[in-house]
Order: sequence, then C-alpha cells, then structure tokens
Amino acid sequence: MLKRRPCENSGAHVFAQLKEWKRVAKRDTRVSLMALRDPRAPWHVKALAALTALYTISPIDLVPDFLPLHGIIDDLVVIPLAIALMVHLIPMPLKAELQERAEAAMATKRPHSRLPEVVIAVCVVGIASVAAWL
Repeated sequence: MLKRRPCENSGAHVFAQLKEWKRVAKRDTRVSLMALRDPRAPWHVKALAALTALYTISPIDLVPDFLPLHGIIDDLVVIPLAIALMVHLIPMPLKAELQERAEAAMATKRPHSRLPEVVIAVCVVGIASVAAWL
C-alpha cells in the first residue's frame, strides 16, 4: 500500500509561484514598454503594442463588459497574452538587453504608497455590499 506524504508548505509553494509569476509579468510589461521606445524593435512589435492599447481603451471587446465578470475576464486574458506575444517577438539580443534593464529597474526600491490599494479595496467591498444588499 502506498503511503501519501502530507504536502509540506504547499500553500507557501503556491504563493511563491504566484509571486514569481507577478515578477515575470511586471518585467515583461516593462520590457514591452522599453521596446516601444527602442528604435531597434521591429515594427510588428510596435504595431501589436498599438493594437493592444487600442483594445484596452476601446469600448468594443471580444466579450461585452455588461456581462458580469465575463467582460473583465476577457481583458485579463487578452492583454497579458498580447504582452507575452510582444516580448516573444522581440529579437533575442534586444530582448536580453531589455530584460536585464527591466530587472535592474525593478531591483531599485522606490517609495511605495498603500493608499491606492486601500482605495480599491474599499471600493470593491462597497460595491459588493451594495450588490448584496440589493
């Protein structure tokens, strides 16, 4: 009979993976922004960035926003995929240089305010409270 070992620190492992995913997403977003300003970046990367920005601010979505939760989920999928595709399309030497610069920029600690996070949390709780009350 097989003995099952209890998962040690499985919660900590999940949070470590989420933290790493957040770091990579932040770095890739910085890399895509740096590529837009770099003249060595190919035109198709810049065109994809323009289309992504247009999609982000456009009232036309793949899934309409009036559907609860579905309208937000398509943005949470399409925009990160577009950023990942942009980073993938950057030529390797330029990508390595930009990733190095992004990592260096992320390593410098800047003053951080918690006020925006608190405001967003209060708004979400308020909206959920009103929705539950109705």
